[in-house]
Amino acid sequence: KVGDDRRTSASRLDGTVRVLGKGVDRVTVGQRASFVIDTSEVGAGTLSVTVDGPSKVDMDCSELERGYEVSYTPTISGDYLVTVKYNGVNVEGSPFKVVAVGSAAGAGGGNSQGTVKARRESTTLSMETIQHTLYKQETMFSSEANAGSRNNTRQLPVQFNSDASECTAQGAGLRSPIIGRQNSFSVDCSRAGNNVLYVGVYGPDYPCEEVQIRHEGNRQYRVSYCLRDRGDYLIFVKWGDDHIPGSPFLVQV
Repeated sequence: KVGDDRRTSASRLDGTVRVLGKGVDRVTVGQRASFVIDTSEVGAGTLSVTVDGPSKVDMDCSELERGYEVSYTPTISGDYLVTVKYNGVNVEGSPFKVVAVGSAAGAGGGNSQGTVKARRESTTLSMETIQHTLYKQETMFSSEANAGSRNNTRQLPVQFNSDASECTAQGAGLRSPIIGRQNSFSVDCSRAGNNVLYVGVYGPDYPCEEVQIRHEGNRQYRVSYCLRDRGDYLIFVKWGDDHIPGSPFLVQV
């Protein structure tokens, strides 16, 4: 049931995917809200989270032992819908109706109720998962120190044996992207062994708001993204810790 107050204490289950936390119930404007998606009992799949409301939100995702923690910050009061899908199917309770109360610091003027937009805005985060391993657009760095520390505390569920030089990428999204439209390109890792695909789009000042990675089978992927500003962009494509041939790709808009 959408809007059920019991969701803060009870998990939401779709087969073996559970969603729990105050971030899918009642949140405060200007404060970080979070919820947990428990994917500990599922294998490889596509996880997507969309927050739709009176404003875009700053959304992030981090890996946990049993799944992922999604956090976001609403900037305008009102009703938001948080949609959580696994393999294209809503988990039970999704979309979750979330009420944001309060007003952002410094929101001005004589409107004590805060600013309310008539137009709805959406922010989406999509990930390809292999058990507890995250394909995440924001993660474009490698820290040997952190990796070593984590490997000492737990064993990875899969062993990677790959060669990034065998990957290929092609498509208009790597040559001539268009502002305000979905740009896409394909990445073929079918001959590159087993690993995790990382994609990031950066520039000219900030990372791209939304990057989606879709696994189409046999380690072949479709990547799509949308740009809103002109300038030079760098597209990072990595298979595990290594860049594929041509990465980072420089594109001009």
